[in-house]
Amino acid sequence: MKILITTFTFFPNKDGVAIATASLCDFLLKSGHKVHVATSRVAGTSATSRRKGISIRRFDIYNSLLSDSSDQEKDKYLQYLIKEDFDLIINQNWDSWTTELFLKVSRMLRAKRVLVSHGLGKHIFRFHRKPFWGIGQWFRGLLWSFSYLPRLIRAHDHFVFLRDHPDLGRFLDVAICRFFVPKRIHFIANSISDLRRTKAIPFSRENRNAGARFILVCVANFCQRKDQIRAIRVFAAAGVPHSSLVLIGSEDNSYSRLMRKESHSLQQYLSRNCQSIHIFSGLSRKRILEMISSADAFLLSAKEETMPLVLIESMAFKKPWISTISGCIDKMEGGLPCGTDNELIQAVRRLSDSKKLRRSLVAKGTRAYAKYYSPEAFALRWERLIERIFFP
Repeated sequence: MKILITTFTFFPNKDGVAIATASLCDFLLKSGHKVHVATSRVAGTSATSRRKGISIRRFDIYNSLLSDSSDQEKDKYLQYLIKEDFDLIINQNWDSWTTELFLKVSRMLRAKRVLVSHGLGKHIFRFHRKPFWGIGQWFRGLLWSFSYLPRLIRAHDHFVFLRDHPDLGRFLDVAICRFFVPKRIHFIANSISDLRRTKAIPFSRENRNAGARFILVCVANFCQRKDQIRAIRVFAAAGVPHSSLVLIGSEDNSYSRLMRKESHSLQQYLSRNCQSIHIFSGLSRKRILEMISSADAFLLSAKEETMPLVLIESMAFKKPWISTISGCIDKMEGGLPCGTDNELIQAVRRLSDSKKLRRSLVAKGTRAYAKYYSPEAFALRWERLIERIFFP
């Protein structure tokens, strides 16, 4: 079967949607399908390429409404959808340019269509500073929702959600589709296909964390949304003696410099409890997994998430996690979801003090990983969906 996955982000990007897309590609390839990916072009990539059996077509489009995405390039994308004559098209995200432009030619395509949601955010009000406090952006988001959502629902045969978790936030789309198309919705959690191919060898604690008795690791791109400065402050305030916080990002940037500055400003306070903070960037995937394997627990301080892959990684490596509440995090297993800084601080202290609590959370996370998040569970659910699409 000839299958296309459309996504605004893909390799060499390492964000959550890109990794989730790669995991889906791996499953489809192993099932014997011909897999194609349509995505945005990034620096250092060509318009067409192959990677691990995947045919990749990249377009100089980054937002379907922005002028810097030329009409000529948009026409190339639309002609690509028509001429390639796919059997199945899987669109990642409601508000990706790939999905929005797909609507222009959807009636001309014979392919079955699936939309994979990674959350809906256009309708959510995000406060900004004066003069308009974010009202204009919020209003544009509401217009998009009323304009595109009904058309997107009509244009797709099936809808995949990460979790059965309707709310008024990022999972409002679950509630909407439950009401209008209840027989066409499916729940398939994210998975990470490269974990089983990586041997996670713990790095020496003595090399980087001399004398550390409790190690927290935080893996996320360095940025305001992931809010690692909050993680640094929480770690310092927890004051766990002989503990280390290891922060890992893809690259150094202006935010990582602020992180280092914050860490340095707290150094005198950290030294009192023999605490240490280590900030790394540009590490290989293997090295990152080694560090996760070496840690005692995982810490996530992000302001906005849907279903973080890093929490799934922590379950796979049998590590308890601590996280701010966002998306469906408070429904995930194997960790301590926290709503305030004080709750985060207390969670760090509780995990550091109680091996029994850590073992209990690991047991819950391990069971959930096998049931929902493992490559095997992921493959089984997608197999059932594809069978239902083509053999109803």
